[in-house]
Amino acid sequence: MQHTKQNTKTIHDQFVKLDLIDVKVDYSDGHSQALKRYLLRGRPAASVLLYDTKNDLTLMVEQFRIGMIDEDSALSLECPAGLVDEGETAREAILREVQEETGQTITDNMLTQVSNESFVSCGITDLRISVFICECDLSGIEESVHGTDHEEYIYTRLVPYSTLLERLKNKEIKHITQIAALQHSILKTHNLI
Repeated sequence: MQHTKQNTKTIHDQFVKLDLIDVKVDYSDGHSQALKRYLLRGRPAASVLLYDTKNDLTLMVEQFRIGMIDEDSALSLECPAGLVDEGETAREAILREVQEETGQTITDNMLTQVSNESFVSCGITDLRISVFICECDLSGIEESVHGTDHEEYIYTRLVPYSTLLERLKNKEIKHITQIAALQHSILKTHNLI
């Protein structure tokens, strides 16, 4: 298969960019298509599951998420995450985001990378996320509020690791990055990877 971008028109360009793209797709069997597709563009992001199996804890953040506006609650309980700034690696970004969103300091050598710039939903967006896990001692952590500016108001939440595993088993977790991180932490805990 080969594709040729024939025209790109930017519809919107603030924080995220929305392009309308004309593309010609030629398949190996001789079939050809001329398509118009919207593409939501954005910067890469990074996410980390902070967990402590010894003390049965995870350090999560809870904040408003516009993508959940049609759910019963738009407050999302999720792993610390954020956008990768210009000139920054995903690892550097997640170290910064953990500090900003939770007040905690982790180091690069504590991180295990689960994925590298994986597509979020490549049928409509080029958004990518790198997922990490970090097993660390969370015994002295207290819940608090961070990111208290006009854009972010973030609660840190200590959630039992076993509760997240039960929610995973019951298909109650809606964040694909959290699912991947939890599955990876299970494999690591049982020395399967």
